[in-house]
Amino acid sequence: MAMSYTAVTVGASGWAGRRDQPLQGALVPLRNANAARFNWLRTPDFSGTIVNNNRVLYKADASSPEAPFAGALVRVHRLSVDGWCAWQGLSDASGYYWPVGLEVGLAYYPVAIDLTGTHECDAAGPVIAVKAD
Repeated sequence: MAMSYTAVTVGASGWAGRRDQPLQGALVPLRNANAARFNWLRTPDFSGTIVNNNRVLYKADASSPEAPFAGALVRVHRLSVDGWCAWQGLSDASGYYWPVGLEVGLAYYPVAIDLTGTHECDAAGPVIAVKAD
């Protein structure tokens, strides 16, 4: 007596399909694109920001002091299995950047990029997001 079964696969988008039968119709996108990133056992607090290590500085050469870098593109990536970019913005005239909407208590890596191509990009961290005041 032979036994048979139908294998079910789940793709990266979370869509389940059977191997022995192709999916019919069009795939419908999730209403919330970030739904797969959340742990539904708890409600995440997205009121976080970074209050330390939130300044972009540069050195003209090895012996010069650090100076604020205005206009750097800063991307804040979540330190987890996905490295998701949680925030992106520019540094102000004093080199500071103020990310919002980070999940409180999680670790992030800020990456600063010089859009003129004069300086190498650099990362800092990890930093922990704290509740914004």
